[in-house]
Amino acid sequence: MKFDRSTIYNSSFLNIYAYCTEKICVVPNSILPKEERKIEEILDVKVVKTHINRSSLIGVYLSGVGNKVIVEKNSIYPEEIEILEKEGIKVKTLSNPDNAFGNLLAINSNYGFASPLLLPETVKEIQKFFNITIEKKACAGLDLPGSSIYVNDSLFLINPRVELKEFNYIKKMFNVPGLAITTNYGDVFVGNDTIGNKQGLLVGEITSNIEMTKIDDLVLDIKWGVRNMSKIVKADEKAKVTKTVKLDKNQTVKLYQNKEKELQGITQRVEQIEGILTEMLKAETSLKAIEKIKTKEKILVNIGAGIMIECEVTNKAPVKVMLPGQIMNEKSAKDVLADIDKRRKELEEARNKLIQSYNQTAQMLDQISKAFREMQLKESQKQASPTI
Repeated sequence: MKFDRSTIYNSSFLNIYAYCTEKICVVPNSILPKEERKIEEILDVKVVKTHINRSSLIGVYLSGVGNKVIVEKNSIYPEEIEILEKEGIKVKTLSNPDNAFGNLLAINSNYGFASPLLLPETVKEIQKFFNITIEKKACAGLDLPGSSIYVNDSLFLINPRVELKEFNYIKKMFNVPGLAITTNYGDVFVGNDTIGNKQGLLVGEITSNIEMTKIDDLVLDIKWGVRNMSKIVKADEKAKVTKTVKLDKNQTVKLYQNKEKELQGITQRVEQIEGILTEMLKAETSLKAIEKIKTKEKILVNIGAGIMIECEVTNKAPVKVMLPGQIMNEKSAKDVLADIDKRRKELEEARNKLIQSYNQTAQMLDQISKAFREMQLKESQKQASPTI
C-alpha cells in the first residue's frame, strides 16, 4: 500500500472533491494534471472527470462501497449518472432532506454507520442496496460519521475525540485496523481529508509530518501484516535485544535535516492551535455578551477589515453552527459554550504535548549536532595524522 500527500482542485480536502473505488477515482473536470498523476500513481486507478449536481463537491454528494454508490435523487443529473454507469458503477438515488451523503455515511464491505440525520426509511434502502448492516449512530459525538471517519476495506481513520470504548466497537464492526488521529494539521474531520483504496492512501497536502508518521505506521503494519508485526515485537521483547544503529556522516546530516523539518512542523501546528484558541475566545466572549442583551437591541458587528455594521438582535435562542458539507446545525448558546470549553481543553492539551515534543526534538537535534561535530573532529585528526 502506497501513501502520500496531495491536493484536489487545489484543496487539501480530498474527499470533498473526489470519490474513489478500487478501479476509478471520480474528480472535478478542472483537476490539475499533477493531481491527476498523483492519484493514478498512488491509488492505481483510472481518473474519471465529471461533476455531481453540476458541482465539484463530488465526495460530499456520493457515498458507497465497491461498485455501488448512493446519491440524493435531486442532487444528480441524468448525464452524470450515465458517466458513472459507463464506468461500471451502480447508482442508487434516494430521497432525503439532507443530501450530503458523503458526510452522513461511513461504510466498508463489512459494516456501515449512518447519521441520525438520515430518515429511517432511507437507512433501510441503503442497507438493502449495499446488502450490509447499517447502524444509525453519531460518531465521536457528531452526527457526521462520513466526515468523522475515513474507512475502506483495509483500514480506517477516525476523529481523535472518539472514546476508547467507541473506537474498539467501530474497529470490531468495520473489521479492519484503525487509528484515531487528525489530518491537515489538526483537522478532526479526517473523512473529508482522505481518499484511498487497497492500493494506496492519500491525505491532504497540509497534513503535518507527525500526522504522516503515525498514519504511515498503520499503513506499514497493514503492508507487513499486523499479526506478523506483533510477533516480531513480542519476539524482540522476549529476547530483550538492544539494537544500536550507527550512522555515517551523510546519514547524520539527513537525520538532522528531518528533525529540523519536524521542529518547523511542530511550530506551525502550535501557531495554528493558538489561532484557533484566539478565535474560540472571541466566539465565547461574543456569545456570553449576546446572552445578556435584550431582544431587538442593536449591536455593532465587525464584518472584517475594520468595517462595522449595526444589526438588530431578533432571536438569540438558537445558535447556528456550520458543519462540513454546508450543513447548518442549531444549538443553544449554552450547548455551544460547553462545546467551546471542551474543545479548548482538548486544544490546550494538544498544544502542551506539541511543546513537549518540540523540546524532545530540539534536544535530539542538539545531540545529533554534537555527534556530527565529533565526526568532523575525528576526520580532521585523521587527515592531520602523519603517515610513516
